[in-house]
Amino acid sequence: MAAASASSAAGQSVGEPSSKRQRLAADTDMGGVQAESSTRIYKMAYLGPEGTYGEMAARAFRSRYTAQIELVPCPTIPEIWNAEADYHVMPIENRIHGAVTETVDSLLSVLGPTAGMKGTSEDGKDRQRLMKKKSRRIRADLALPIRHCLVAKRGTRLEDIKWVRSHEQALGQSSVFLNSNLPQAECQKWPSTAGAAVSLMSPSSTDSAAGAGAAICSKGVVRLYPELEILYEGTQSMNDNYTRFLLIESGSHLPWNSSSPNGTSDPSTSLILPEPDSATPNPRPTDFYALSSSTVFADILSTRTMSSVHSRPAPSSSANGISENESDSEKNKFPTWYLVETIPKSTTLDDAGDDDESGGRWIYLGRTDYRVTQDQLDAL
Repeated sequence: MAAASASSAAGQSVGEPSSKRQRLAADTDMGGVQAESSTRIYKMAYLGPEGTYGEMAARAFRSRYTAQIELVPCPTIPEIWNAEADYHVMPIENRIHGAVTETVDSLLSVLGPTAGMKGTSEDGKDRQRLMKKKSRRIRADLALPIRHCLVAKRGTRLEDIKWVRSHEQALGQSSVFLNSNLPQAECQKWPSTAGAAVSLMSPSSTDSAAGAGAAICSKGVVRLYPELEILYEGTQSMNDNYTRFLLIESGSHLPWNSSSPNGTSDPSTSLILPEPDSATPNPRPTDFYALSSSTVFADILSTRTMSSVHSRPAPSSSANGISENESDSEKNKFPTWYLVETIPKSTTLDDAGDDDESGGRWIYLGRTDYRVTQDQLDAL
């Protein structure tokens, strides 16, 4: 699947996918709420520019809705998280290179302290932004097949390449190829794969002085930019390569399994989500938690089974509740936050975890209760 072909099929950034596919919006008439949702245009943030794997994932998620959704490209993964959007499409892990640290850091940022804010207007804005992010919920995932290409400006020879740029995930997934075929080339990290390819067409003076360059990206980028050509297809170290993407809602919508518009949500800001039988259920739904300490694992796992865990350095020593009065010998010199994915022992939404309201030691991030299947991806 290529972004270029998906782009031409959609023809515009506000999508109205084929009615042959199952949708994530209810097709039945639900009064004023349904009428409102049919006229509002929702925003879905993803890692741009056009041609990225993130765009492919966003188009796949969007295809499950009947509501109009505008795709909003963001230059970096943190900016996806910070975007004022209804949906956020973020890569979480890759089959070869593991966790996407920018996404893990973004999800864990909800653990940021609010108690220490002094009440100034700026602190009030920061607290409001943090609370909005805490209300977001992971709702779905998909596994996107990844096949990388080495691309360069037309006429460039493989043996002339002095540097290769791409997102750090693509560089890591292609490290075996690069070490074997371009040992002399400098690897340069870039915010996105497609962005790296686009930069080849307007090289800086530093780029030109360094010599010929190349980028690692999807095949679809070359269809978008005819000035580029593929020098090698399949740079990833294994063919069975996938990146998993999460769909995150901003928290203004009705519950995922809602079958009616009744409730406390404001109809003017709510999208009617499907009844359980109107979407593709995830056969193995998982819950996500942000943990501020390893001591919380026992509490979380008392009713759940561990699926995966990603650890990241906490941004400050105070983040793990360390008192400034403690001696250096008593302090945890390596404060750590954890993104934990668990398998619930019951698949009812009522069993999904709540935040640790008493101590703030964990925050519930949501459940992947539906999935875009490979057949649905192939149909795009």
